[in-house]
Amino acid sequence: MRIARSSITILACALAISGCTPPAPGTPTVPAGSPPPSVVAPPGFDLDSAAAVPLAIGADGGNATLTSGEWTAVVSVPGGSAPAGANWTLTPLRTAPGGLVDALAPGIYVDEAGQAPTGDCVIAFAVKGKPHADASIVKLADDGSVAEVVATVRQETKGGTLLLAEVTGFSPYSVAKASAAARKTAKQKRDKQAKKLYVISVHDSVKFTKADWKLEFTLDLDLAGGSANSSGAYTGNATLSVTGQYTKDLGVLKGKGKIKGSAKGTGNAFLVGLPLAPLPPLGDDFPYQMEEPTGTGTMSLASSGSLSVSADTPQGPASIPVMSVNGKDLVPYRIKVEGTNVTVEIANVGEFSGHLVKF
Repeated sequence: MRIARSSITILACALAISGCTPPAPGTPTVPAGSPPPSVVAPPGFDLDSAAAVPLAIGADGGNATLTSGEWTAVVSVPGGSAPAGANWTLTPLRTAPGGLVDALAPGIYVDEAGQAPTGDCVIAFAVKGKPHADASIVKLADDGSVAEVVATVRQETKGGTLLLAEVTGFSPYSVAKASAAARKTAKQKRDKQAKKLYVISVHDSVKFTKADWKLEFTLDLDLAGGSANSSGAYTGNATLSVTGQYTKDLGVLKGKGKIKGSAKGTGNAFLVGLPLAPLPPLGDDFPYQMEEPTGTGTMSLASSGSLSVSADTPQGPASIPVMSVNGKDLVPYRIKVEGTNVTVEIANVGEFSGHLVKF
């Protein structure tokens, strides 16, 4: 029986116990179609036309993914946000335009082919590792400079970072460093416009046995946000608790263990209104079973709890002192919304059921 070190958090300990490495499910692909047409951009934008991808928009919307330097860029169009039958072209830039100061990614150019969106769309940039703390999605002007710092939701895991934003209308977009003041102004503008018409409510438990531990995780997640079509940013409160018992009979030795902990804090989510396009894997630490998620999220939690281990031996009972464990945990998750039903999956733990409620 392996005993977790007291330097890790109780939640990390429980997640480590429940860890497994199933193969990652397949990800949705961009619908097949004819090669994208040639796109003409303003002077100073060095388009990599050979790497352009089509984005065909149907009644249910559409999405597409492409590479921008070390980043993967995703454009998602919810159903009704752009004319059905529209055919856009997404083209990566080889290098960031000269007018873009503190660029962190080359950027992408979206050609709407005269069929502009009529509602909010989602643009996302994903990268392995952690980019600069001031990283933000930015909208570019025709001269390559920053036309607007876009309100950006940042989600991190051990494996990578995802930046997401809602936008209306497309021009070139990239990732660059933005001052705290500019990012605050963008967030205030978004919050003022946000209607927060929906609530994600998840109060559910999952039970399973792993490595002779019988574990039960309980998730309480309440997030408010969304717009007319429920897409967009959500924020709120989160609690993830765990209880578990360990028993192992080895004949002359009988092992016992108990774990109990609770982690409380804040949660955020970002719904795109349709299945996400493929994103870079976040690493073997976070394998998921959910196919075609409609959003992602993270919980920033402060945890506390206890772990005890004992054994019955021929010489009598033996035990170690009860360990009190506390710390901070960053727990990523995926989310799927189907009608009013919500499913939240925490990797290595399982799926929790809830509801999407409109105000």
